[in-house]
Amino acid sequence: PELSIVIPFYNEERVLNKLVNQLTEKLEESEINYELILINNGSSDKTGQIIDNLKNKKIKALHIKRNIGYGYGVLSGLKVASGVYIGYIDGDLEVLPDDVITVYKKAKELDADFCKGARKIRGHGIRKLASISYDILFFLFYGILIKQINAKPKIIKKELFDKLSIKSNDWFIDTEILINMIKNNVKIETVETTY
Repeated sequence: PELSIVIPFYNEERVLNKLVNQLTEKLEESEINYELILINNGSSDKTGQIIDNLKNKKIKALHIKRNIGYGYGVLSGLKVASGVYIGYIDGDLEVLPDDVITVYKKAKELDADFCKGARKIRGHGIRKLASISYDILFFLFYGILIKQINAKPKIIKKELFDKLSIKSNDWFIDTEILINMIKNNVKIETVETTY
C-alpha cells in the first residue's frame, strides 16, 4: 500500500465503526492504496469484536490483551505497517478523516520524510494552556519550536521509521518521534488541521 494508518482503540466501541467507515470512504474517494491497522489496545468493552468484524483485505486487526499504554499500541501497529508512508491517529474521532488525506497528500507532494497535523484552533481553557506550555518546554529543551507536538495525524516514510529506535509505551511517543526527527536532521512539515 501507499499508506498505512494505525489506529489504537481503548474502549471506543461507540465511535469505532463511524471512524473506520468515514476514513475508508475518504481513502477510497481519494483513490489511495491503503491499509488500516486497527489496534484493540486492551479494551474491556466490545472494541475487539467490532475490530474483528471490520477485518478485510485492507483492514488488519491487532489485539493487545493488556493495555500497556497508548504508545505501545501505536508502536505495535507501526511495526507491522507495510505502506510506503505509515502514520497514526487516535481512535476517538478527534482527527477528521479529511485531515488524514490532507497530511498524507502534503507529505507525498513534498516527498517529505515526516509530516504532521497542527490544529487551526487549539481548543479552550486548560487544554490550550497545557498545549502551549508543552510546546514552550520542548523549545527550551531542544531549541526548536514545533507547533502542537501531540497533534495528529503523523505521517512518516516507512524506510525512515525502520531506522529509528522508538521505545515509548505511553503518550510521550509523539515527543520521542519528534526528538528522533531532530536528531536525524529531518525537516518537520506541518499542515493545519481541524480539531
